[in-house]
Order: sequence, then structure tokens, then C-alpha cells
Amino acid sequence: KWADVMHPDSREPEVAMLAELSRTGMPVRYETNYIRKDGSTVPVETFVHRVTDDDGNIRYFYGFITDITGRKHMEELLQFERDRAQQYLDTAGLMLAALDREGTITLMNRRGSKILGWPDGELIGKNWMVTCLPERIRDDVKRVLDGILGKDPEIAEYRENAVLTKDGKERILAFHNTPIKDANGTVTGILFSGEDITLRCQAEKDLQESGERFRNLIQNASDMIRIIGRDGLIAYSSPSTFRITGLRPSEVMGKNPLDFVHPDDRKAVTSALAEVIDRTNPGEPTEYRIRHADGTYIEVEAVATNLFDVAGINGIVTTTRPITERKRAEQAILESEGRYRAIFEQSPDAMVVVSDHVIDCNPAAERLFGLSRDELINSPVDSLYPLEQPGSRPSAEIIAEYLQAARNGQTQVFPFVLYSDQHREFPAELSLIPARIRGEDRIIAIIHDLSEQDKTKEQIRHLARFPEHSPHPVIEMTEGRDITWANPASFAVLQKAGMPADPAAFIPADLPPFSGTETMPVIREVQIGQVRYRETLVYDPDDRRVRIFAYEMTDLDMLTGALAQANRKLSRLASITRHDIKNKLTGVMGYLELAKGSTKDPDMIEYLTRAEVSATAVRQQIEFTKEYDKLGMNPPAWQEISPLLAAVQAQLGDGAFAVRDESAGLAIFADPLLEKVLYCLLENARAHGGNVSAVHIHGDVVPDGYLLVVEDDGTGIPEERKEKIFNKNVDKGSGGFGLFLSREVLSITGITIEERGREGEGARFEIFIPAGKFRGDTKAQ
Repeated sequence: KWADVMHPDSREPEVAMLAELSRTGMPVRYETNYIRKDGSTVPVETFVHRVTDDDGNIRYFYGFITDITGRKHMEELLQFERDRAQQYLDTAGLMLAALDREGTITLMNRRGSKILGWPDGELIGKNWMVTCLPERIRDDVKRVLDGILGKDPEIAEYRENAVLTKDGKERILAFHNTPIKDANGTVTGILFSGEDITLRCQAEKDLQESGERFRNLIQNASDMIRIIGRDGLIAYSSPSTFRITGLRPSEVMGKNPLDFVHPDDRKAVTSALAEVIDRTNPGEPTEYRIRHADGTYIEVEAVATNLFDVAGINGIVTTTRPITERKRAEQAILESEGRYRAIFEQSPDAMVVVSDHVIDCNPAAERLFGLSRDELINSPVDSLYPLEQPGSRPSAEIIAEYLQAARNGQTQVFPFVLYSDQHREFPAELSLIPARIRGEDRIIAIIHDLSEQDKTKEQIRHLARFPEHSPHPVIEMTEGRDITWANPASFAVLQKAGMPADPAAFIPADLPPFSGTETMPVIREVQIGQVRYRETLVYDPDDRRVRIFAYEMTDLDMLTGALAQANRKLSRLASITRHDIKNKLTGVMGYLELAKGSTKDPDMIEYLTRAEVSATAVRQQIEFTKEYDKLGMNPPAWQEISPLLAAVQAQLGDGAFAVRDESAGLAIFADPLLEKVLYCLLENARAHGGNVSAVHIHGDVVPDGYLLVVEDDGTGIPEERKEKIFNKNVDKGSGGFGLFLSREVLSITGITIEERGREGEGARFEIFIPAGKFRGDTKAQ
């Protein structure tokens, strides 16, 4: 994740920047810190923009990130040098002190006391060696003082050594020593001045390190740094030359820099260099193209500085960086402005650009206010709202507060009542977004009309009352199965059953944990006392709640049982009647056969043949009713597809064609004759599909259900026959069980079947299974 590379201290400001970009669509540039793979922190300058689709939805962000470590180091170095110079000024002054022959301090001026951290006068009478010198140098300093006191007065007129301050810290002083003599010329002590050179010593050390850092900066800078000598040739080129141009520094040194500039840009570069030499160019960057080692040209930006009078350089220093990405970014900005205009013009919400008056508006604003663009532009802002808002507060006072906050860079969202062209007041949600448009600070006001929303809220309030007054139990619970709400009907059912008033009794025992990604309702049955309830469980991802809708099945079961018994009786009656008709038809067909054999009249034989065909058709219709009579005789059940396909393959026998089954684990709620449906589809592929070598069964979740596909690689079905194949008397399969009955079997539980293959590419039967009528498939879960 992008947040993983953000530095913790910079994450919140950067997220705020991206949020602003999401709202305004205006690109942002800012400095921040990122975390490298090795855990170190790198300062960068980031330019970020967003990319939207045609509907204005954000597809992704893109950014240009520049490593500014070098620049930061240089800024810090300059700051350090400034601070150090200030310290020199603050610590200017000398210590003046005197010691007697025993090393006792007899004189210490205020500056000396301040350097050593002692109050003025407290050092008088203390031993200099013990009080003010580190122990490690006392012997060495004593030898110097002894020499000054008589043995060798010239031994150390000047000396630098460390001293101790009162708090135990060391400082370095530069001492100038001279003996003190009485009137007889006898040396009685030492007078010395001390200059605090601690900072100077540290500065010298830092300067040495600074020089090394500067060299490292030059050697490792991402920009290409060159020195052009007085002869106009390249005297130095930094290692980044290879990264930018593909040429090694040794390949360009000693050559004319114009040799690498695009011919069309040489005149401009020559002119810019001349201005630098004349010191008329204050450091303005020049854009041009330089040749890469591969022969192509890349766009760069260079800044040149005249350092002819600086020892060790004696030339013009140029700093060059590639700007290809920046150019692309500038082009992207231009394109972004075009997209902004498109979004502005096509937004369904009214958008108005304002200062103290209306500067611009989109067509939606014209429609909302009932005014033309010419009428809205330049109109004062206060012409768009009434004098007072609800609560009698002046509108001008409210809008002034929000406009000021928006001008301070904070997006404002608040309710506000506005005027239409007929001074009809309407409620709105007003969003004020600060934006810089064409170089000027402006406020974009997005106006969302709440008139219809208020009506919708009222409808929602009415709908919210329905569960409360429902005669059936309605329960709400969390993903962790904690009950959060239940309607009065739930408690009434529990009370009637003599059970505790705990709606958790409605939670099915076999309910799997909710993962938060469920899109289909779950159907279950529970027993509450002596009564069975059928439940539909629906997961709401918005508030991460599960809602249970239950209704009693006892009466339904009784009705279903009665219907089943009536169906069995009707089926038995139909079976007896069908048997009697078949017996009669057998007799009729026998007599027709005898009649045909007892006459030689051609016309009579033709009539008898037609009668025989009619009788055969009647017999087939009777056989068809036998199959159709089985529909709905047994209740639908959950059936796995893969085992049914295995049974069908066994019936068809080996060698018919290969069957690739990708429906493992899928179960659907259908009539028990589902196996015959699958048999019919495979049998039709074998009988009518041409040279079918394989049948593929697969499926996937689609909106509102699941699509199971059975397709083959045969000749396919002509477009004009796609619907006719489902007619009652067309191409029945084995035993008369054709596609007509297949469609009827599936329709019992709301499942549909269509043929959507292409002629010449094979048949493709698409079986749509509604939500709640399938389960267990891996993809569906």
C-alpha cells in the first residue's frame, strides 16, 4: 500500500492532500518524507494528480516524485553556516586574567567569568590549575607556566588548550601569556588573555567535514553539474552525466558543451551563456535539448552561475536536470483542465464559481436557478438566497463565515436555503471548495438540491415502520450473532410458545459464520416450540448487520400436504384413465390393421392408413401425459449437479463424448426430475449435435442469481429453431422426455433455460438459477 512508504509524521498531511485532490480534481505539489526499503527516510517533492473515467469516477492517482535529498542537505549546510557565523558574533570578546606564582587567580574579568560559567568575582582566590583545567593537561600547562615564571619566558607566549567550565564542560581557548614583574624586575605572576576558540576549532573540523560533504553532494547529485572553463570547454562533469546522457564524464570533458545541444537550440543556449558571462543573467533557467548516447534528444533545464572569480573553480558552473517528466506533467495539467471543464459542464449538481459575485456556472446551475448563464454571471452572491435562514439567522452572516473558512483552505459542507428564479425557496446542501483557477484563488460552490431527498427521507421513515408493525418475526443481529433488535411479533411468538423472551431462538443452529462478502440471501428453517418457521437471512454490508425475516410454515405444510394428497389421487385417476385409453387404442389399431388386410380398394387403404397414423399420434400424446404427470409429484430438493451428471454419463455409456464438469460442489433447489433434464441435454447433444466430441458444464455468479452453462462443440442450432426446440412436439429425447418437459421441470422452482449458441460453433444452453435456489459453489461463496 502507498501508505506503507509514507513517513508516520507525514502520513496525515499527505492523506489530506490526496483527499483535497479527490474533491477538487486540482493537482497538488508538496514536500514530504518517504521510507526506503532499508528503513531510512528520504525527503521528496511530490506532484500528484488523479485520473477519472468518463463518468467522473476516480480510476487511479499518479504522481511524479523527485528526490530532494541533495537540496535539503544544501539548505541545511547553508543554515549551519549562517548559525555558526551568528555564534561568532555572539561570542566575540577576550578573557583577561592574572595568576600569582602559586597559580592562584588574582584577576578575572567579566568576559572570562562568563566563558568559564562562573558568577563574576567567584574565581578570585581559586587555583587556576585545579579549578579551570582538565586533569589530563595540568602537568603540561604547569611546565609552560613554570617556564614563563623564570626558567624560559619565551617558552610559550601563545598557546591553545582546553579549560573546564563550572559545570564540568570543556572549552578551547587561545592564550597569549606574559610575565608580571615588580619594580625590581622580579616575576611575580602571569598575565594572560584568552580567546574562546571552541567554536572556531569546531568550525574548522566542520569545515573539513563540510568540504567532504560538498564533494559527496557533487559526486552523488541527481542533477548533472558541469564546469565550463575560460576556454569554453567542459573542465568537469559530475558522475550523474552518465545517468542522464548515457555518456561517461571522461567522454565529455575537454569538449565544447554546444556539441551536445540540439542544433535548433544552440543559438538560445549561446545567448544564455553570454548573459551569464556578462553577469546579466541572475540565474534564470534555460530549457533546451541535449543529445543522449543513443542518438535521441532529451529535454533538460539548466541554470548557470559565473564563478570565474572563485579560486578552484574559475569557470561557469551549470546545473542541468532532465524535465521530460515535468513536461509530461504540464501536458497532463492541460489535459486535466480540459477534464475539469468537462466535469464542470456535465455535473448533475449545480456548480458555481464565486468570489463576491458569480464568475462561472454550469448548465445544471442554470436549470436549478431557472436563469441563463448570462443572467447568473456577474450577479451578486446575495441574490441567490433569502435574507434569513431557518432559525431567523441572517443568510449573509452565515455565508460570510463559510466563505472565509473556505478561503483559508478548508472545504465547507453545510445546509443552506436558496432562491430559484421565482424566489421559490428550496433546501440545498452547499459545498464550498477552495481552488486556484487560472492563477487566481476562487471558491467552487457545489449545490445539491435536497427537495427530492427530503421526500425520499420521508418515504424511508414510513418504510422503517413496516418491520415494527409486521405480523411476522423480524430480527436483526450482528455478524457475531448478538441480537440488536427484534419486532413485537418476535416476542409474541416466543411468549405463545412458552419460551424465554430471547430472539436468539430464531438463529438457525446450522448457520455458517458471515464473512462480510455475502451477496445472496440464506434460506433456513427453525423450530419454535411446536411451530416451524421458514427464514430468509439477508446480510447488510453497510451497517454489518444480518436481518432475519421469518414466517410460519405450519399452515403451509398442512396445505401442501392436502395438495399433495389431491395430486396423488388425480395422478392415480389419470393413470387408470390413461391405461384404459391405451387398451382401447390397442383394439382400434388392431381392427384398423385387420381392415387394411380385408380390402384391396386403394382409396380405402389410404383412409385406413391415415386413421392408423392418427391413432398412433393419440398414443404418443397419452405417453406424453404420462411423463408430464410426474411433474411436481414430489417436492423440490437440493441436488448436487456433479453426481447427477455422473449418473447420466453412466446411462449414456462410454465413448459417446468427453464431459468436462466444472460444477463441483454446486447444488440447486429443483424438482427431482432434474436428472432427466441433464440426460435430455446430453442425449440431444449425441443425437442431434453432429460430430460432438466434448460437452462442457460450467457456471458463475451473475446479478440476481447463478448462470449454469451446458455447451458442446457440435454443429449448433439455427437461429430460427432456437425457440421451436422447446415446443411440445419437437425433437423429444429418450422416452419422449424432450426440451419442452425440461423447461417445465426447471420452471417449478423458478429456473429458466435458453439456447444461446451459434450455428457452426455448437449448442449452448444457459440455465439461470435465481438467488436462494443455489449454494455451495466455490465461486458463488
